[in-house]
Amino acid sequence: MKKIQLASIIVFALLSCNQKKTQESLAPETPIALQQNASSEYSLLSKRSGREDLVESLYAELVNKTPELKDIEKQIIFLNEARTDSLEGFSNFNQKNKDYYDNAVQHSATINDSVLSNRIKLMISNSQSKYSNQVGGHKSLISLLDSKAIRLQDMHVLLKIVKTLPLIEKFQKDKIPDKKPIEKTINEYDKTIKKIETISNQ
Repeated sequence: MKKIQLASIIVFALLSCNQKKTQESLAPETPIALQQNASSEYSLLSKRSGREDLVESLYAELVNKTPELKDIEKQIIFLNEARTDSLEGFSNFNQKNKDYYDNAVQHSATINDSVLSNRIKLMISNSQSKYSNQVGGHKSLISLLDSKAIRLQDMHVLLKIVKTLPLIEKFQKDKIPDKKPIEKTINEYDKTIKKIETISNQ
């Protein structure tokens, strides 16, 4: 009988312990970035103020825990690199042409014969116009690509704020400090002030 009771107590204790662990695991934790005096691998300092950027730090924690956000961040990195790579060929090509026309204009300026100088300058100008028309399509696409990059940047900022606002609002709700210490200190001030007034009026 005693063995059965002992076994029952052990089983009950184990069940209670498991239930407590389950409740603790289900209870949402306060993000590391919002814990007092907590140093975090996710802490990111703002370049402007030297203080932690809580939007970035909270978002970094979310990314670490959320596969969907991890995929988005990887895709953003990929797109930034792809944009640079896709522009490299035309950028180098365009720079060569720009350098040529700059040099050609410099050379034409050394011609003393005014008729010949004007003829050469017109040739250069016509060639530049032809080149500008030739690469017009490329420049339109680059302008569109730049606008997409700006749009993605805006949406990235939006995502960070939308995902972190609920965290700070929950923190405000759950962790707001008790007013009693402040009220107690005010009461002590009142007592001391009243005491000084009493002594001063004697």
